[in-house]
Amino acid sequence: MITIVDPSPEPPAHQPHATSNPSAAPAPKATRNTTPAPNTTPAPSPTGAAAGRDGWRALLGRLALAHMVAYPLIYVASAAAMPLAIMWREPQLLAVMGQQQPHGAIQQWLVTQLHISAEEAASFEVLMEPIVWLVLLLLVVTHVAAIPWAWAAKNAREQPLPSLQRREQHARKMWLRASLVPTLVVVVVGALGWLRVMLM
Repeated sequence: MITIVDPSPEPPAHQPHATSNPSAAPAPKATRNTTPAPNTTPAPSPTGAAAGRDGWRALLGRLALAHMVAYPLIYVASAAAMPLAIMWREPQLLAVMGQQQPHGAIQQWLVTQLHISAEEAASFEVLMEPIVWLVLLLLVVTHVAAIPWAWAAKNAREQPLPSLQRREQHARKMWLRASLVPTLVVVVVGALGWLRVMLM
């Protein structure tokens, strides 16, 4: 039996392209991160009425602090200045020794209210007069020097700029110097005066 073979080649089977297959799974899409980023923006500084209130509180607070600091300073200065007043007013103290009647309203008040002699009242007035002027001077210096510091603090609270903050720090240092340096000078000189009085 003879078998006849067809010489024409059999066409290859059709290979479908990956993109032409409708049942192929689609490629995964890139997902976008929807997590919100942390807020790194600095908190806004107070503005308007709030900044104005903070500024006035800073101003009044500095003035009140200067007023409270002035009292211990003048107390220490007045105690230290006592021997200086004794040495400075020595001729006047000698002149009122043996005085029998009070002269002036202050001496009269001392004699009436404190029940001291006219000589003691006169000596007290002579001795305390320069100390009172010293105390008033220190009070004025301490309070006046606090005004630029208080005003600089007010501006720094209303507008928190580095330049204004540096100005506040400089004004605070000037207030400290104006308040402490005169008191320290009086204390040092007064200590030497007390030493001289005790050695007399």
